[in-house]
Amino acid sequence: MPPNTGLRTIGRQYVAFCLVGLSGLLVDTMVLAILTRGLALGIMPAKLVSSEVALLNNFLWHEGITFSASCGSNPGIWMRLGRFHMVCMAGVVLGNLGVQAIHARLGLSPELSNVMAVLATSMWNFCGSAMWAWRQPCGSRRAPTSDGSHAAS
Repeated sequence: MPPNTGLRTIGRQYVAFCLVGLSGLLVDTMVLAILTRGLALGIMPAKLVSSEVALLNNFLWHEGITFSASCGSNPGIWMRLGRFHMVCMAGVVLGNLGVQAIHARLGLSPELSNVMAVLATSMWNFCGSAMWAWRQPCGSRRAPTSDGSHAAS
């Protein structure tokens, strides 16, 4: 393997992760706007709902694009979804606190407060996703066999 190949792969994954994140940010912000402005729901419950909708959107895109090469050698989709939720839930908590603080202290709109909070939590989500959600637990790595399938090592 040439030097820096791993760094290039991580770089490509991070770019894909950020692009997927932008789609999630748009979904999150649109759902938040619909719930707060259209349905007059409070910002906290609206943000919790919009975060979950965006999280599911992002998971599906990450499965198909960002971490697609990792999917075949990892536990099933439900395990990855569970792990992704755990990683992102910490980001959601931080994001919700950030939205509240930015909105209350700076007086910015819920949407702009949301954008700022999401940007602040994106690195946490990438690292947790790349290092755990789409990776196997220690000791259960599978090596590729000659036919392309994966055998326990």
